[in-house]
Amino acid sequence: MIDINTLAMVGGALAIGFSPIISKAMKLSPTTIGFYRFFIGFIFLSIIILIKKPKIDSKSLKKMIIPCMTGGFFFSCDLWLWHRSILYIGAGISTLLANTQVLYLVLIGIIFFKERPKWYFFIALLLTGAGVVMATSSFASLDFDSLHMKGLIYGLLTGLSYSFVTLSLKKANDQYHHPGPWPIFLLTFFASIFSLVFVVLENEMHLPQGIDILYAVIYGGLIHACGWLLISKAIKVIPIALASLILLLQPIFATILGVMIYNEQISILQALGLALSLIGIYIAMNSREKK
Repeated sequence: MIDINTLAMVGGALAIGFSPIISKAMKLSPTTIGFYRFFIGFIFLSIIILIKKPKIDSKSLKKMIIPCMTGGFFFSCDLWLWHRSILYIGAGISTLLANTQVLYLVLIGIIFFKERPKWYFFIALLLTGAGVVMATSSFASLDFDSLHMKGLIYGLLTGLSYSFVTLSLKKANDQYHHPGPWPIFLLTFFASIFSLVFVVLENEMHLPQGIDILYAVIYGGLIHACGWLLISKAIKVIPIALASLILLLQPIFATILGVMIYNEQISILQALGLALSLIGIYIAMNSREKK
């Protein structure tokens, strides 16, 4: 029988996997959409904290400020890049590229933290690389000004930004030893501030109208706040191999919804590339040596 933590992890992964579908449906600019996701997510998380009143000491709170501020900056960069990638190359491929953050994490560990991954990480790197080439071959060109090429570059940079978000959130969680909302609350707070700066710099501050109001509430409240809370709580409990497998539902779900809702075209070669990349990413997720 599947336990409640596994179900929570699945629910969180599917919620995040719905992100590109909602963002693509909204008529606001990509930068503005990112701001509303964080701002409304911050409101929802504030309500949760006021209701639950999770305990935290001032010492732990102070230690979380810097990693959450750093993570908030990279999270705002992440959505700036990802929302554009979604528009240019579709929900599925952009979400796949965002999930290459796992490879960046291992490489960062090797370069900066002297970690030694298990030998099969290099097989994972080869599989993922080949899969990404297959999945994105129809978009690639030598014209770096084309929207498709920009979408590929933005997608890969999304994965890099996402890796720094993950590192920052892990650092914050190390200071807070309970499966509660404080780390993601602070991360969201700082991300909303940085996203607001981006909106102001681009002069893109517009209020959502009509159906976009509902989309913004769903994106910030249900997808961001609830999705991330479910994932952050469950990932502390369930085995890492199972968590890694469940997280791969995100690009799969996004791809299926993109085809069903937006009629995004995916060839057999792209489907095989997507599958190959996901296998590589799963292997990479489990390749870091435990200390």
